[in-house]
Amino acid sequence: MILIPTKIIEKINFLIEDSILLKNYTEKQKNKLKRTLISLWYFIYLRQLEDDTFSSFDFYTNIHNLQFSKFRLKVKSKSYNHPYLLRLLVKSRLIFINDKFKVGFFSKAYKINSKLISSYNLISVEIDSNLVFKNIKNKKYWLELYPEYKNLIENSYNTKIDIQKYIIWLNNNIGIKLKPKIKNGVVVDRYLTKGRVFQYVTKCLRVNFENLWFKVSDSGRFYSNVVSLPSSATPFLKLYNKKNLVSLDVANCQPLLLATQLNSERYKKDVEQGVFYQRLADILKKKKSETKMLCFRYLFFSNKPLKSGILFNAMQSLYPLVIEQINKLRQTQSLSFLLQSLESDIMIEGLAKITDLKMITRHDEVLCFEEHKQEVENLMRENIAKIGLDAKIKGTAP
Repeated sequence: MILIPTKIIEKINFLIEDSILLKNYTEKQKNKLKRTLISLWYFIYLRQLEDDTFSSFDFYTNIHNLQFSKFRLKVKSKSYNHPYLLRLLVKSRLIFINDKFKVGFFSKAYKINSKLISSYNLISVEIDSNLVFKNIKNKKYWLELYPEYKNLIENSYNTKIDIQKYIIWLNNNIGIKLKPKIKNGVVVDRYLTKGRVFQYVTKCLRVNFENLWFKVSDSGRFYSNVVSLPSSATPFLKLYNKKNLVSLDVANCQPLLLATQLNSERYKKDVEQGVFYQRLADILKKKKSETKMLCFRYLFFSNKPLKSGILFNAMQSLYPLVIEQINKLRQTQSLSFLLQSLESDIMIEGLAKITDLKMITRHDEVLCFEEHKQEVENLMRENIAKIGLDAKIKGTAP
């Protein structure tokens, strides 16, 4: 693993993506070139650190050509040797070459652009290149596999994370409690650790390098490594280079969709108004977040009947006969599959697949531009109305 200033990564990424000569290269081929350029920059950086002559990066370090011989690769039958790779780094002003005093067999001298590793730009990222540049399918493959999801795929390839600001935020928030997860029917508390920071940054780098994957589940949910980004990265997302995306999501989405299968006016009223979790929390005398996790574990993502316990008693008190109806539903179908299918009909089939609006869908949430907010919200409401429900749409600027 190596530590690379994020500014270096951004400039190399821009250099390759903006090159007309590399326009027809696949994501895999471009990433191969990016990986080599990052390694070459890092090699020069280390040589300057090892140079005992000077302690400043403002001075040049002599490096013989033979030491660059390992930096070569072949892409689309074209060979890239170190002179060409060095010229690319010079073009982006990532390094400087001083050949003024080169005579005969004496080597040229090199130095990195010290301005890019000073103060704010010194924010560095630990890279496991085997993970960041892991070989996956290219954009053409995904578009041919999922042609009906073209808009979602194109939007994903135009999603980036402001990695410098995100790393600063992560480092300043080590130890905070994260959104809990449900694993094997058990609620698992999670905290932001250094190990998790590395995982999160690696996921973001893969997105920034357009090293993407996609999958559509049997329930119609659209998955990708953009969808799977940690929620803490959301405020740092850029779509088509525009920041400050608006977040729209359906309040009480799972309990709301479950109302299509139940006969309870009181239950329907509460979920439509978005107060279901809060009303339960008040009876249970628990935090709303804890109540939500209880519901996920025992109501929406479990196939076992609920026959007793504090959640059973609270539900019976608020919504008589609803638990009985839920238990009966579980005898013939998976509630989680049913709810995810309904969610997909609304968010994917009825929204993302039928519009060219630039957006990111994350299950029951949509991230879009401010100017598209009202149009997206109207479409969400129309789709929910088709299944006989009203809904409270929460809109926030992440």
